[in-house]
Amino acid sequence: MTSTIELVPDRIDQRQLAQQLVEAARADGVELVGRARCSPG
Repeated sequence: MTSTIELVPDRIDQRQLAQQLVEAARADGVELVGRARCSPG
């Protein structure tokens, strides 16, 4: 039996990941404030 393991990229593009998270938060109505704070919008 052969199993397939998907390779995970060695490096995650942190900037792209951050942008995706910001877009998802905004789509959910969350307003991001400052560096480490967020508040429901």
